[in-house]
Amino acid sequence: MDTAEIRRRFVGHFEAAGHTHVPSASLLLDDPTLLFVNAGMVPFKPYFLGQETPPFPRAVSVQKCIRTPDIEDVGKTTRHGTFFEMCGNFSFGDYFKQGAIELAWELVTKPIADGGFGLEESRLYPSILDGDDEALAVWRDVIGVKPERINLKLGQFLLNLGNQVNGIPTNAVISLDNLALKLPEHSSEEGIKFIKALGYNNVDLSAKIAARWDEPTREITISDVSVSGAGMGGVRLNGTIGGIGPDALSADKDTALVALMGATAKSVSLRIDNTGLAEKLLAYQGRQQSRKPEEIRKELATMAQMVIPMVLGSSDESRAVAGALSKFALRGKSLAIDVTAKQSGGIGLPEIATLSDPASALQLVNVKATATD
Repeated sequence: MDTAEIRRRFVGHFEAAGHTHVPSASLLLDDPTLLFVNAGMVPFKPYFLGQETPPFPRAVSVQKCIRTPDIEDVGKTTRHGTFFEMCGNFSFGDYFKQGAIELAWELVTKPIADGGFGLEESRLYPSILDGDDEALAVWRDVIGVKPERINLKLGQFLLNLGNQVNGIPTNAVISLDNLALKLPEHSSEEGIKFIKALGYNNVDLSAKIAARWDEPTREITISDVSVSGAGMGGVRLNGTIGGIGPDALSADKDTALVALMGATAKSVSLRIDNTGLAEKLLAYQGRQQSRKPEEIRKELATMAQMVIPMVLGSSDESRAVAGALSKFALRGKSLAIDVTAKQSGGIGLPEIATLSDPASALQLVNVKATATD
């Protein structure tokens, strides 16, 4: 389905629902707050602000828009553009949340043969504003979406993609804080059934990715890749990649690929914090195997002490990793493993490709592993 067909179906759907089709306004409007029209609602601002009386109760438009924050990157990549069209439906004192939800749901789920977009209902997850019980009731009681697919609450979402080079952000932060979900009492979804079997009736998850490229040092510092859950624990990774010069960010894919072959692994750190998930997993496995959780815990600790040296060799680093894993399995609350390349420039891809086994890889790095309770 091409963009012209998407546009036609969108307008046709809302025209059939009593909306007046309003042609796109000029990109230049008499609006002192904007240089260009940057959203579909801009031509209707006088109606929403009460400055003018709308000549129709409902409207649909495909508005031409321009947004310029990344205008200097346009033309350098295939991903950047400043001009686009925004499809929108508007109500002026007519319908509100329920009407908007019903009309949108009908359009996206209606079969293609009937003029809709034909998306499968089972693959759609509506989102609502935290505390918006009215919208929740519409999705649940009117549309018929299962509560576990809509009862999501998000504390904060942050997306910051700055300092772009050839359209590639060199300072990126993406974070999702406190995505909270109350699990339904009855669900057919295996993932939800498993989480409830562990003893959780609510989940509260957070995740973050943060990385920055520094041109003078030719390094990418990955300061945070993490996932955590309230009453569960968390996993966090950070590290440094060297040998990343400007060519690695080239708009030419071949040039970038060749440059990336010179990348090196300089350091990586792993931290695992347990605030309850490990105990629930052990209890669950105990029930499944008709065993005491402590028996399983001791078995895992013993396996760590035996298997790690077999895989990584009998070096001091291998024994340190085995000891830390064993202690963490027994009663640890946190596990930290820090790996740093012995060569200041890091370990290159050719070296990694020629490694014959994990034990030989351990000879190239310094390893520190600790577990605390």
